[in-house]
Amino acid sequence: MAMEVTTAAIRHFSTQMGIANVRSRSEHLPPQKLQQLERATFKDHRWENALRCLALMGPLSPELATDIIVQGAKCFGMWQLEDHEITGLVFQLINAVSAHLPA
Repeated sequence: MAMEVTTAAIRHFSTQMGIANVRSRSEHLPPQKLQQLERATFKDHRWENALRCLALMGPLSPELATDIIVQGAKCFGMWQLEDHEITGLVFQLINAVSAHLPA
């Protein structure tokens, strides 16, 4: 199940996090090209596979989700994340994994 991020959701999240002037979509990338890029980027289903794997472990605790986020960020060269960044990502990860838990 793919998660659709809407402009309204991004603006709502950025307002709650106190982030001003967030551009949700590129002004220079047409929607069709953006869709093609998204399909090409995520066509390997790694994110979906990871969510299914995590769901098999059961509901995520905030502590476990934090460890996963911090370790995952290091793979992308982000050695230190701000607390508010971690909090937002942990919330998103817990919700994404919860959507994959058996009913």
